[in-house]
Amino acid sequence: MAELSATDRASRPLGRRLLRWIGFPVAGVAALILLALIALQTPPARRFVERKVTEFLARQEITFASEGFRYNVFGLGADLRNVRVFSPRLPDAPPFLELDAARFDLSTWQLIRGRYVLDSGTV
Repeated sequence: MAELSATDRASRPLGRRLLRWIGFPVAGVAALILLALIALQTPPARRFVERKVTEFLARQEITFASEGFRYNVFGLGADLRNVRVFSPRLPDAPPFLELDAARFDLSTWQLIRGRYVLDSGTV
C-alpha cells in the first residue's frame, strides 16, 4: 500500500485535522478524570476523606465518630454506621445525635448547580 504524500495529507479537510488535535487531549483529560474518580473509591482514599470530614467538623466544634463511613462518588450517596455527634465543649453531656445506620443520596443536578440537596435518605 502506498503511503500518503505530504500533499495528500495537506489536502485533508481542516475540520478533520482540527477535530483530531482537539479530540485526543479532551479524551485524555476525560480518562484522567475517570481514573481519579475510580481512585476515590479505594479504601485508602475513603479513610483520607473520612479524616478530612472529621477535621472539618472539628474546626466547626463538632465531634463526629463513626464505625463505618462509605460513599459512592458515581451515585453521590453515603452509608454511615454507628454515628455519634457531640460537642467537645460539653464532654460529659450525651451525644446530640446517635444513629445505628444512615443512608443518603444527593441530587446530581443540584450539586452541579452548587447546591447540596438531599434526594433521599434513611435513618
